[in-house]
Amino acid sequence: MPYSLQNFLATATEKAATDLQAALLRLPGKKHNWSSTETAHGAGSGRRMCHSQWLYHQSN
Repeated sequence: MPYSLQNFLATATEKAATDLQAALLRLPGKKHNWSSTETAHGAGSGRRMCHSQWLYHQSN
């Protein structure tokens, strides 16, 4: 019987779940002593453009 799309997706999903679990287990449990580098920027930092501004800058 040929390898079906359903079998492929089932195998890929199981591997992804295993990889995700392994990655989560590598995260530090406590981050009390954690600090970002001096050059790091948070997600809210910097100037943000709306989609129309981005399109304008792409065309010029």
